[in-house]
Amino acid sequence: MKLTFIFTLACIVNTFAQLSPQALDSLQQVRYIKAKYVLHANQNLSLAPSKLYVLKGEKYYGEYVTKYDHRGRALEFYQSGSEGYILYKRYNTYGKNLPFEADMYEYHIKIDKKHGTIIDNGETHRNFHFIKGEKKIKVPTNSQGRFIIYEYL
Repeated sequence: MKLTFIFTLACIVNTFAQLSPQALDSLQQVRYIKAKYVLHANQNLSLAPSKLYVLKGEKYYGEYVTKYDHRGRALEFYQSGSEGYILYKRYNTYGKNLPFEADMYEYHIKIDKKHGTIIDNGETHRNFHFIKGEKKIKVPTNSQGRFIIYEYL
């Protein structure tokens, strides 16, 4: 009787754990990463307003942005310039944007759902959290004072 009660209680707890927001906010729910934003953690910068990124009501300045296709290959790369972003495209239009530089063709992102990691250009991110109510993942600030936001589908 006691064993049956414990087993039933464990099943109920397991069911509620699977329905919790923490369980829903996992890499299992991510189909692919569609964009990567590298942002300055310091909000007291005076940079071009076109480089602003709003996260949970707070404004941050971007250093660069990479947009990916469903296979994890970079399609567009926005590099920070003095008056805004400089756009590079994998499939560029002459005179409208710049073609990818050689190393940009190697930009790739992959989700390892088995190990719960994001592999970004060979760098593995294990320490990250999901932003509630938005399809975004935040990687904490690094030693250079920058953090990463991944947008996903």
